[in-house]
Amino acid sequence: METKYEVLSDVVRAALFDAPVVSLTADNWTDRGTNNSYLGVTVYYPHGDEIKTAVLGVTQLHESHTGDYLSTKLKEFCDHWGIGNAKVSMVITDNAEYIKLAVRKLFGDDRHLSCFDHTLNLTPKAAIGYKGDKQENGPNVPGVPPMIKDLYSRAPEGGRLGTQLRPGTDPVETRGNPVGTRLRSG
Repeated sequence: METKYEVLSDVVRAALFDAPVVSLTADNWTDRGTNNSYLGVTVYYPHGDEIKTAVLGVTQLHESHTGDYLSTKLKEFCDHWGIGNAKVSMVITDNAEYIKLAVRKLFGDDRHLSCFDHTLNLTPKAAIGYKGDKQENGPNVPGVPPMIKDLYSRAPEGGRLGTQLRPGTDPVETRGNPVGTRLRSG
C-alpha cells in the first residue's frame, strides 16, 4: 500500500509541476466526537482538456486556529507537493476569518474566494437575525412569527435545523454545520 501511495504521489507531483496554474480548496473542522481539529486541502489543475483534482491531504491541527498557524499548515501542504506560491491562482475556503487571513498572508489579498455553499448555508440564519452558535444570540427580528423563532431556538446544536430535515439520514458535516441536502455517491 505504501508503494502504491508513493507511485501515485509521484504521478500527481509531476502533473502539478507541469500544470501552468492550480487552485486550492481548504477546510478546517472539528470532530465532535473527539474534539480534534483538522485541515483538509484539495487541488484542481488543468491536464490536457480536463480539470483534474487531487486530495493533497488532511492534517490534525494541534494549535489555536490563528491566521499565522493556518498559513503555516497551508504552506506545508504546498511545499510537500511542490506547489509554488506563484502557481496558485485561487484558494477557496469557508467564511471563517482565520482561514481567510491565512490565505491572504500566504498568497495575497486577491487570491481568496469564499465557498458559495458555505455562504449559502449561512443565508437563512442571517435572514432571521441569527448571529452565531449560541442560542442566547438567536433570532430577534421583528416580523418573524414567534412559532418560527421558537422552532429555531429549540433546534439542537444552537439552531442547526439540517439534522431534523430528513429523518434517518446522516448529514454531511461542513465545518461543523450539517448540510443534509447534499447528495452522496455510492
